[in-house]
Amino acid sequence: ALKHNSSLRGKISIRIKIAMNGRVASTEIEENRINSGVARCIIRHLKRTRFPKPKGVHASIVLPLIFASSKQ
Repeated sequence: ALKHNSSLRGKISIRIKIAMNGRVASTEIEENRINSGVARCIIRHLKRTRFPKPKGVHASIVLPLIFASSKQ
């Protein structure tokens, strides 16, 4: 995202539920301080992500992403 918009700054935290097969069962934005279009793009890519299969029951993680340019 920073490659396309070097002025992008902010944070998004996304709760990801991982199904027994390792696929993303659902996503939920817990905090969003970035452009909503960027947030939708991140969610779209996360839904295609494959995780290791959880042991026992489904897994749930919160993924915080912080965007900031190193060129200030």
